Amino acid sequence: MKAKKPDVIIAAGNLGCMMQIGSATDIPIVHTVELLDWATGGPKPAAMSESSGAGKVPILR
Repeated sequence: MKAKKPDVIIAAGNLGCMMQIGSATDIPIVHTVELLDWATGGPKPAAMSESSGAGKVPILR
């Protein structure tokens, strides 16, 4: 995945996958619901901001 240099990795709502991927990369990971919210006018997911700690396990609210 790192070779493609993606802006974000989407894990289909599976927290276990998000945690496992997040522990092995510094590429931002967002929950599917966060991405859908952003796509429909909501705020940009925190994991994608410049100041966020990319690769951290996201806090799902």
